[in-house]
Amino acid sequence: MLTQEKFAQALRREIAKAGTQSALAEKSGMRQSQISDYLRGRFQLREITVGTLYRLFPQLEIRLQSETDEPEPASRNMEALLAELYRSLPPEQQVRCFALVMANFGKKLP
Repeated sequence: MLTQEKFAQALRREIAKAGTQSALAEKSGMRQSQISDYLRGRFQLREITVGTLYRLFPQLEIRLQSETDEPEPASRNMEALLAELYRSLPPEQQVRCFALVMANFGKKLP
């Protein structure tokens, strides 16, 4: 979830990339005072329009998710990494790896 502090940090990075608040303002078609106000938290994040976010962060990608959508579990990526690691081991180390998993998580397996 995007918090006010994360927004300010991201805005500081964009300012650094542009060089100054004024340069970012010119690049995004905004006033420098607006950027300063956003940076100081004068406006709450929930009050910022999507259009303003896109102007400040042109590479922004927004993903909409309803309560009924299942989030992509981080475990899927971890599972792929673990499988890749396991396959890269020589057979004797695969046996050792399996033994370690069973010793630590055997009771959790079906």
